[in-house]
Amino acid sequence: MYVFFQLFALFLRLRRTDGKQEASAFPRSFYAQAIIMYAVTGLAFIVAYLSDSGNKLVTDAMGVVWHTRSIAEAEATVSIFTMIFVAALSTVKLLQRSAVAINTTVEKDQVKRMPGKSLQH
Repeated sequence: MYVFFQLFALFLRLRRTDGKQEASAFPRSFYAQAIIMYAVTGLAFIVAYLSDSGNKLVTDAMGVVWHTRSIAEAEATVSIFTMIFVAALSTVKLLQRSAVAINTTVEKDQVKRMPGKSLQH
């Protein structure tokens, strides 16, 4: 499955578009929704680990006995270093993108001149 997604991402990255066709950018809130949901999913494992005080023994199909507290701890650790990290990194990138968009300069020829107003100060 990963290989399919990776090849599709490379296809989209390397796809050429002509100058007339401009890729439509989604608003920042579009990406923020996905980031928030991903972070909430990751936080669910951490909250489950912190709130669960029970520790039961379970046996898998091979006969190995596991502590449920250890399983929850492993879930929370993996969640912190994968899901929460990716959500934080995505948030930083989203904020950087909006900061770059705000700080872009407009060329003098691109400014619409209003009647009676001059560009010279």
